[in-house]
Amino acid sequence: MKKEPMTLDRALTGVNAVKKNTTLTLFGIDDAIERAALGMFSFVPYEREDEGALFMDFAPAPVIMTARHGVGKTALARNISVSVDGRFCFVGGQPEMSAGKLIGQDIYAGGQFFFAEGDIYVHVLLFDEITRTPPKIFGPLFQTFEERVAIAHTFDQSLGKVVNKRMPLTPISNNPDEKRLFFWPIATGNPYEQEGTYELPEAMWDRFCIHFGIDYPDREKEKLIDSANVTGKNRPVIKSVISLEEAREIGLFFTTVRLGPEVKEYIQRLTENSRAREKDKQEHRSHAPQKLRDDIDAFVKVGTSPRYNYHFKAVVRTLAGFRGRLYATLDDVKDAYYLVGAHRLVLDRKAKGRRITKMEIAEQILRLTPLPDYNSNSTVSFVGSSIANGD
Repeated sequence: MKKEPMTLDRALTGVNAVKKNTTLTLFGIDDAIERAALGMFSFVPYEREDEGALFMDFAPAPVIMTARHGVGKTALARNISVSVDGRFCFVGGQPEMSAGKLIGQDIYAGGQFFFAEGDIYVHVLLFDEITRTPPKIFGPLFQTFEERVAIAHTFDQSLGKVVNKRMPLTPISNNPDEKRLFFWPIATGNPYEQEGTYELPEAMWDRFCIHFGIDYPDREKEKLIDSANVTGKNRPVIKSVISLEEAREIGLFFTTVRLGPEVKEYIQRLTENSRAREKDKQEHRSHAPQKLRDDIDAFVKVGTSPRYNYHFKAVVRTLAGFRGRLYATLDDVKDAYYLVGAHRLVLDRKAKGRRITKMEIAEQILRLTPLPDYNSNSTVSFVGSSIANGD
């Protein structure tokens, strides 16, 4: 039987099912749920190796949420993860964590070595309180987030020596010939608690496609938060509502959303305008007023990367799809910018001394970067222009 092609209506039906399922035990954080879903269905490209050849594939965009305790970060991540019918693992950040727990390690038993897989070989990985993890853990994670492959050091019995074993993350079925992968990392952190926490490396921040916070719910929604709503006789049940194959098809479908030349131009301007001028190099910010150039040169140490550029485009495409369109507008670019741009900026010590935040710099870049000549016909506003409780 011939399979029906994915359509915008089918894609939105699946997306809405995930979002609705996620809200069953959460109140007043619909905006955060929308952003998390945006990560799950924004497929970013990466280079993949298969049978000795390299080719480009797509995978869900890594997401990190940073917000104060008790606002629902972990519950949101868990609910949306379980909404997809795949293998799920919860990893709690802790100082004594080892790389072997995540990637896997050899166990010697009965006179020989056996490789025990780590927690990372799942379809959705929830890394809770990632800032409580020591820096030694992030080395192995760099490659898994970027290339969707885990490299483990294991003893090869036939060779009699330790080798690097490359394992793709993660086939959507147990069929040994399965080539389709689905690996989505989602992390949480608390920006207020400093004891027992570690700064994430800048390279790690750059690998997270989307970053957002969670505000307190409004007072009427907060009144609904009661144990009777989630533990009573008629308590809601969080279960899978779409298959891995459907989730992958939806994500790949949104990669086909059209970006017009004016949209690509605007993204490029925002990208260039986040970078300070390098000494003895030509000025590249041809669409930035002098005020913006001066502030970026004074306060930004490292701007956004080329990786961010294609992450940005992936999120813009999916946001347009969420809004029921197969083309993106400048409004989509504006509304996606804070989610993908602010957390990647590395500020100079002068900015830190003046308590200037990444969000303030990002806001200035967006406000002062001129729009390309284009009459946007979008009237929808995505409530995502701030990162609550973080910088």
